[in-house]
Amino acid sequence: MSWVEEVKRIARGRVLEKEPMSRRTTFRVGGPCEAFFCPEGADDLAAVLKFLRAEGIRHIVIGQGSNVLFPDDGYDGCVAGVGNGMSKVEFDPGKLEAEAEAGASLNELALETAARGMAGLESLAGIPGSAGGAVFMNAGAFGAWISGPLTSVDFISADGERVRLDAAELDFGYRRSSFQDNPGCAIVSARFAFAPGDPAALKARAAEILELRRGKQPLDMGSAGSFFRNAEDGGPAGRLIDEAGLKGRRVGGAMVSPKHANFIVNAGGATRADILALADIVSSRVKELFGVVLVPEVRII
Repeated sequence: MSWVEEVKRIARGRVLEKEPMSRRTTFRVGGPCEAFFCPEGADDLAAVLKFLRAEGIRHIVIGQGSNVLFPDDGYDGCVAGVGNGMSKVEFDPGKLEAEAEAGASLNELALETAARGMAGLESLAGIPGSAGGAVFMNAGAFGAWISGPLTSVDFISADGERVRLDAAELDFGYRRSSFQDNPGCAIVSARFAFAPGDPAALKARAAEILELRRGKQPLDMGSAGSFFRNAEDGGPAGRLIDEAGLKGRRVGGAMVSPKHANFIVNAGGATRADILALADIVSSRVKELFGVVLVPEVRII
């Protein structure tokens, strides 16, 4: 029996063979993986990960596929997409607390908590991706971070154990968490405690954020959001790229967005090679002009 057939036997969720990653990522780029696994829950995910690790089979866990770039020729292994089966959000009755599974939509979580008068995530409205991915990257916008109202995270350790750590133990910083130093861990869920807020005001703030995003970001084209991290010693990456005169620059189907310079977009038929070649041109030019080294925010698989 092949390992893919064994995963199908073990898994409760769906297992798709030869699934193109262009269908599973917001960049709309990437060849087929050997198996795409949609876990039904934490136990299902843990069982499959235990098997993959024991057999030495390459694997990766992703959320909504919004911050990853897969190879053009595919992924030799198993991709577990928690955004396709682990997306529930539970609210504690009578409390300003909630628990979101790793695959839950961050945007929907931000809008729902705002509507319930739970303050803390409304400024993250419109960010694509999952709650788990947002915790992994410590997603943030407009001065707010997901780590703000976060109280604890449940995850599967590299040893296959279910672990819960308080947010204070996860070394959050700008676009980072300790999960980035421990790639064998798989986030299962995140718990939050919110401040009380006026639902109308919070909803208005979320709507304002969404309108700002629509006005400034190329939301109608495939991308991974901001491609580069902001430079600690040079300011916003988008401003540096814009001042370098790179808006509209193309390599094949990849283009620096004329709308927001820190978005590399799939303008049609882009390949991973196109995107990485364009990213190299951008980073080289910014370094040449300003002496600033841009670091990709996107996870390049």
